[in-house]
Amino acid sequence: MIRDLTTADIPKILELGHRMNAESPYNAYPLNMARTAHILQEILGQDGVFAQGSFRDDLKAMLIGEINQHLFMDVMVAQDLVVYSVPSARGGVQVKQLADNFRVWAKDNGADIVKIDVDAGINNDRAIPFFNKIGFEVSGACLTRFV
Repeated sequence: MIRDLTTADIPKILELGHRMNAESPYNAYPLNMARTAHILQEILGQDGVFAQGSFRDDLKAMLIGEINQHLFMDVMVAQDLVVYSVPSARGGVQVKQLADNFRVWAKDNGADIVKIDVDAGINNDRAIPFFNKIGFEVSGACLTRFV
């Protein structure tokens, strides 16, 4: 079942974030759970913020995003903050439905462009073709260098 995320879901959101972090190249950097919980408390349910999750007893996938004006252009851009999922949900109908819902929400809320970043470093080689298949095009690259 896909539904809006609420502040009551924060423990489950943090748990999924912890799981994703443990799998990613960023696992050397511990999550700041208190800071993240505070930010989620502030943004969930606010205008201009999309937050939905897919549940089957537990949170299996989530997409949190927002709309902002582009820095240089008079264009409104809907951008994900996170698209997280458990391994069994990756590339599946749950993530597709979340992305579709995000696109519809973005359009209904005045966005001209919808962007989803693939930069968690977890199966990026499979995530990019998945998002291409559901209508997103590669428009650049996110490059990372650890210092």
